[in-house]
Parts: sequence; structure tokens; C-alpha cells
Amino acid sequence: MVSPFEQSNWHEAVAGMMSANDGESIAARLMDALGHAVEHDGASLLAFHRDAPPAVLCHTLEPEVERHYLDRYLAGPYLLDPLYELALRPAKPAMCRFRDTTPDRFHSSEYYRQYCERTHLSDEMDFLVDVDGRTALALVVGRRAKRFSRSELARLALIEPVVRAAMQHPVMGHSYRVVDGTGYRIIPEHVALGLAVDVERKDGSRGLVVPVLRQADTMDFGAFYATYEALVEKARANKLMPDDFAGATITLTNPGGLGTTASVPRLMANQGSIIAVGSIAYPPEFSGTPKARLTDLGIAKVMTVTSTYDHRMIQGAESGDFLRTIHQLLL
Repeated sequence: MVSPFEQSNWHEAVAGMMSANDGESIAARLMDALGHAVEHDGASLLAFHRDAPPAVLCHTLEPEVERHYLDRYLAGPYLLDPLYELALRPAKPAMCRFRDTTPDRFHSSEYYRQYCERTHLSDEMDFLVDVDGRTALALVVGRRAKRFSRSELARLALIEPVVRAAMQHPVMGHSYRVVDGTGYRIIPEHVALGLAVDVERKDGSRGLVVPVLRQADTMDFGAFYATYEALVEKARANKLMPDDFAGATITLTNPGGLGTTASVPRLMANQGSIIAVGSIAYPPEFSGTPKARLTDLGIAKVMTVTSTYDHRMIQGAESGDFLRTIHQLLL
């Protein structure tokens, strides 16, 4: 049996999460990815607040089911929900099975009798992420007909880092702009990915051009790859037009192709971040070690990825989380 992670739909869904640039788009693509990982009867992304009712950020439920599950839940039962209490604790698991979090005699509790029993859910898996000291996100994945199998639970555990990262950082494409003396956060409608391409000029010298792949978040993997290849070919043939350079929100550059281990490029105006990819090589202290000895020691090649970001809009922790996501997706 072919694993869901060997299917192109899964990889396209993950690529969509990476290219999405706002919370709503990331949540929608996250729901799409979950559906390719495991079968379920509904998923909901909730924001739990200490001092306000929960907010439903995204869900996959039909309108009738939404009224039955979510509207009734928000009317008050959430206050008795063990998951609500768990999500707002300082220390909590990143992923849990709802039935494992319930207290003793849960099935005789008012919450179970008034709400849980009426949902007809036989199983529920939950992903939990802190936003700040007063808010946490909970991604609820439910099953009615049967419980999640061991292999499905293993799949959910495997994708947990991807789910957590997608819930955490939609801001890497935000930029800062001053208009009439006032600074504003600019949230672009789509991701415009700048691609730094090394080209040879007519006089034999080399230079760098950065054409822009527009609306990258709207493309599946096939369309993205084809557009990428066409832009690179156009750049190397010196056929780029002025419009091809306009509007980048985030840029990818690859100094590693020239042997550079790490690079910290300068951020361009109206962009949120620029990501630099270093060379793929053995750590410097092992660069002269014979390959047979490297094999004996279990030393593998490594690659450094750096993020230059606009600190007025993007926090260091957000950039760090973004890089950690790339690391986990490349493993």
C-alpha cells in the first residue's frame, strides 16, 4: 500500500502552506494537507482565549454540521471542555488524543451528556500551539464511524511539526512602508517570490538578477516548477523585462552554488525577508577527512539557510520558527 506521503497531493498541499502568506490561506491549506494524511469527518481550527469565547478560524464542516457542532459549542459548553482547559495551561502536549485527556468519570459529566455524546464522535486528535500568554490555537480532527488506527496515529505524529509550524507563522512576507510620514504593516494579497539568478553578461562579466514569480501561493507544484524554470531560462537568456523585477515580497537566493557556506544578504525595500541557501558540504572541521572515515563516523553533509528579515514587522522568534519549519520539511 502506497503511503499518503508518497502521493503528489500531500506534497502539493505542504508546498501550498509554505507559500501562503496570511493566516486564512495557511489554515485552509493546512486543512487540505490533513485530508491527504488521514481520513477524517471534520477538522476545526479554534482560538482559545482566557478572557473571551473561542473563535473559529477555519473548519471543513458542512453548514448543517457546523450549526450542530460549532454553534452549540460556542454557546457555552466550551467552558466545560477538558481540551479548552488543557490548551490554556502553560505546559501542555503539542498533540494529544482527546480521550486520553479527559478526567475520571468523564462520561457521567454534564459536558459529555449535554454536548459530547450528541456529536457522535468516536475519536478525536488535537494539535495545540500557544500564541501568547492568553491565547492558544487548537486544531481538532474528528472521526465518527471508527477510531484512528495505529498507522493513522503514527502519520499524525509524523506531520505534527508541519501542522505546528503552519499554525504559528504567517508573517514572513509582511513588509514595512512609510506613507506620508506614517509607518504601515503591508500584508500582500499573494506571495511574490523573488528568485536571485546568477547570469553572464554580454561582455563576459557576471551579475545577479532577481525576477519575480508572482502569486506563488495560488500554484500547485507542477505550475510552480514550470514557472520557476521559465523565469530562470528567461533570465539566463537576458530576455527579462522591467515588469519581471517588480513586486517581490520575499526572495530566495542561492550563494551556495558558488561554494558559500553562509550568507546574510541585504533586505530590499518593500520585502519582508530574503532567504539565503548555503552550499551542501561536510562541516569545515571534516572537510579534509577521507570519505571512508566520514562514513565510519556517521558524518553527513550539511546546508546552512539564513533569513534576513524586517525586524519592524517580523520578530526573531518568528523568523527562527520559519527556518525550523524549512529544516523539518527537508528531513
